Amino acid sequence: MHEMALAREIVRLTEQAAAEQHVRRVTRIHLQLGALSCAQPDALDFAFTACRQGSMLGEAELAIARKPALGRCPDCGDVSEMWSRLDGCAHCHGKMLLAEGGEELRIVELEVQ
Repeated sequence: MHEMALAREIVRLTEQAAAEQHVRRVTRIHLQLGALSCAQPDALDFAFTACRQGSMLGEAELAIARKPALGRCPDCGDVSEMWSRLDGCAHCHGKMLLAEGGEELRIVELEVQ
């Protein structure tokens, strides 16, 4: 379950940023999760809940916003949103989009006290 490793890194990066800004407590972490990241939001939230214990993030919540990837169709050149690697072209219904991004997991904002 790679979500556990991701959750540990979210905790580490958040604690580092909070320490640099002299923040006592983080209450919410806003994440942007690419549709092709292979991370499951529910599993990531579960892993984060376990990893935050004993840290300054003790009661912090994750706010996960899913972001679609963009896929370029090799047949017609159109760009479509992708939520899965199996998605086809919205314009010509081609079956194989070439993904452009969508694999990111980004900490966008921290809510602090």
